[in-house]
Amino acid sequence: MTNKTPPKSINVSLRFLFDQPTTTETQKLPSGEIILLSEGERVYPKKVYRDVYRANLVNGNNKPKILSSMPLDPKNIYEDGMKGAMAQYQRVFAISTNHDLKSKGICAGSFVEADFLQIADKTIVKFQSQIRVLELTNLRVNPEKFVWREIIKNIINDNSSKMGVIVDSDLENIEAYNNKEKPIIDQFYLPDNIELIYACDKGHESVNQIMKLVDMESKQFLKQLRRDKIRRAPAQPCNENPQVNAFLYTSYTELNNIVVEVF
Repeated sequence: MTNKTPPKSINVSLRFLFDQPTTTETQKLPSGEIILLSEGERVYPKKVYRDVYRANLVNGNNKPKILSSMPLDPKNIYEDGMKGAMAQYQRVFAISTNHDLKSKGICAGSFVEADFLQIADKTIVKFQSQIRVLELTNLRVNPEKFVWREIIKNIINDNSSKMGVIVDSDLENIEAYNNKEKPIIDQFYLPDNIELIYACDKGHESVNQIMKLVDMESKQFLKQLRRDKIRRAPAQPCNENPQVNAFLYTSYTELNNIVVEVF
């Protein structure tokens, strides 16, 4: 799957976050790397976020529509994002959650692991496995956050690798979750080795293309479930809430590599 050239209304901005107010100037090296200087000396921010947005689209607060927001390595900053973002992670997952409006308490969280390869002016995404779907029943809390915790804590369950997890909701709290300033749900804080990356399914970059894929899988699963086309897997009560039943499935959707031209 190859995406087309993005519209000219796409904008990219970098946000540099310091512990204390710092006056800096940016300098772009021939390699494309961006460095920060303060009084002639190179300085490193505590955090860097790369935001991609559509100038001609606004959200409910009359602000530009954010298509993706990803943390960058403060010592390896590139405007195109993929060099400075995905290269810092040993593993990358994407999670998308949808709930059945007709059957209260049922939701489906689809997730997949992917590798990001930078080849010339293209980013190629190779999937590690099939998409998996976590169905939850009797759910009475925020479905997205419950699914994030369940997948991160009990399915991925890897404390040895630095990981990025792409999600498509709760943009306004992503930084607080990454900084461990806020629990995602109840008293569950993001593990130290994991960062959240925000991406909606409307953009043109690889993170958006992956999110579109897993979001479609989640919606398709619920549609098939309503039609009684899903053979139920053995149920397991969730550790965090025994009243919630969990069913784990492997999708048979054919996954092709996503090829994305850098802009």
